[in-house]
Amino acid sequence: MKKILTIITISFLGIATAQTNFYDNESSKSKLANSAPISIDEIFERQKSIQAIIETNQPVITLLGNDTNALAQNIALSNSLFCKYFIDEKSNKKTLNEIFGVYKILGSNIRFKVNKDATLYRVEMYNYAFNCSSVAIVDITSKSIIEVNHYFQTQPDVPKHLEDLALKLQQTPQK
Repeated sequence: MKKILTIITISFLGIATAQTNFYDNESSKSKLANSAPISIDEIFERQKSIQAIIETNQPVITLLGNDTNALAQNIALSNSLFCKYFIDEKSNKKTLNEIFGVYKILGSNIRFKVNKDATLYRVEMYNYAFNCSSVAIVDITSKSIIEVNHYFQTQPDVPKHLEDLALKLQQTPQK
């Protein structure tokens, strides 16, 4: 299990670093200049956190935010189709997932037939093992799922905390 956790951690750190390489502009250079290197303690803390999450029934790192975002995440995570890839059917092992974003859907973007009182949110989750983005459209008014889709070989937009981690990794000296 320790070996699997190490591989997941390395993959996680690699994804975060690779994503940051796409940002080659003055804003990123400024952020990089203001970023401190990551400490070994921070890496171990992240690794322990991932291990604890993988051992839960829902191996998902949720996105911190306001109550509305938390509600949207909880509605999505209560849906078995959205959570379909929590376990690798071949190995029967849990896979690490992370909510990358929760976004309110504006009226002009609604392509669904929904109640006029509906308040829709898009919940984007990334599965590290399958390189899969799972997207749920939830109605927080009725606390229901409108639609769920899975997109393999895709990643949602990287959340700020992963971008910050990638910047710290880039500032950390290689040994």
